[in-house]
Amino acid sequence: MGIAEAKKDESIGKAEADRDSRIKISEANASAIKGENEAKIEIANSDALRREKEAESLRIAISAEKVQQAKALEEAYSAEEKKPNRLVLKGSVLPNRPTSLSLLK
Repeated sequence: MGIAEAKKDESIGKAEADRDSRIKISEANASAIKGENEAKIEIANSDALRREKEAESLRIAISAEKVQQAKALEEAYSAEEKKPNRLVLKGSVLPNRPTSLSLLK
């Protein structure tokens, strides 16, 4: 084997080593990107679940508030119905009808 052939073999060996190195680096990068993407998917799914639960909690809270408002209105109407339904006009008892005259309760 001559010097020229040894240099050629060395050159081929170096090129093959560079190729193998580049392949391994590319495989490692691809694996890292795959792992990052899977992590992003997990985060997105977790965020979606959190937002779903927040929306459900908000819906429950709004419903509870509306129920409380309805109860308050019901109590107000009930209290209003229990009041005497008469107005006094200068000493006379009249049915509860508003007029332009000065009315006293």
